Amino acid sequence: MDLTQKVLVTGATGMLGTHVMLQLISCGYAVRALVRQGSSKAEVENVFAFYGRSADLEKIEWAEGDVCDIDSLVEAMNNVSAVYNCAAIVSFDKRDHVAMWQTNVGGTANVVEACIRCNVDALCHASSIGALGHTSDGSDIDETTPYQSDSRRSVYSQSKFRQEMEVWRGIERGLNATIVCPGVILGPSRLDRSSGQIVATVQRGISYYIKGHTGYVDVRDVALAMVSLVEGKYFGQRYVVVGSNADALEIQTLIAKNLACQAPSKEAKPWMLRVVSRLLAVASFFTGKRQPLTPESVRSMGGNHNYTSAKIVAATAMNFISIEESISNMSRYATFKR
Repeated sequence: MDLTQKVLVTGATGMLGTHVMLQLISCGYAVRALVRQGSSKAEVENVFAFYGRSADLEKIEWAEGDVCDIDSLVEAMNNVSAVYNCAAIVSFDKRDHVAMWQTNVGGTANVVEACIRCNVDALCHASSIGALGHTSDGSDIDETTPYQSDSRRSVYSQSKFRQEMEVWRGIERGLNATIVCPGVILGPSRLDRSSGQIVATVQRGISYYIKGHTGYVDVRDVALAMVSLVEGKYFGQRYVVVGSNADALEIQTLIAKNLACQAPSKEAKPWMLRVVSRLLAVASFFTGKRQPLTPESVRSMGGNHNYTSAKIVAATAMNFISIEESISNMSRYATFKR
């Protein structure tokens, strides 16, 4: 990839976008970051400081725009050689369904169209294991596992599957694009966003855990994978990016150990979650506050899924960060003060 041209990162103020920028700067690329009008850069600044890289903030060129506004995308892609699309809304609240569909699906369609109009050399799109299918026999899930649309699939999962279709349409039109499907991303984050919410739950001392087994990955590995795939010109492909498969209880127990908190010890049964989510829905109706547990999030929980990253390991020889180190890193950030 041409180091003399800029690369654009969408969703730059999110956890993944921030780490993609860190990785790109480490590799010597000039970075342009798409930021919506009025969005705060405070979390980006805090994460850069956490890694001792505050000086690198000066290397970022900020471009105001929105993936839902194609004109702003076209302007931001002027003289850009590659685009890393990290923009997405993650929510299980029905009040966010319209906005999530507009950003995740419509926004990705705009990114693809703008890349084609601007003759961008490469696009790397961040999808999710939520866009993959499930196996009925418990075997490993990979890039070829067919997606099934059923009652357990959240609107978020459906939006991630549909946004991938927009990228594939771009590929059919000649766009050099690649797709990564990360597991649950673990990394430094605000306590009300992304994996920070898991930390916040443990810090509150909640006694109950939700049974479930899925794929997890360090945010630094996702950023490395995205940059490596573009540099290696692995286009027209999708790649599962999962470092470890683990139980939710294992994750929460590791966080509790790192923060010297009490780990949850009681399993929250499905019927208990359904009752609590309904009670929270009533409370949310009267208070207007968002409920931390929704009927949709309950339906999507409790799966037992294993994922394999054999394809990307074969392509890039990635050596994933251990889940223990990932938890240690995000736990240190929870107590980090600039």
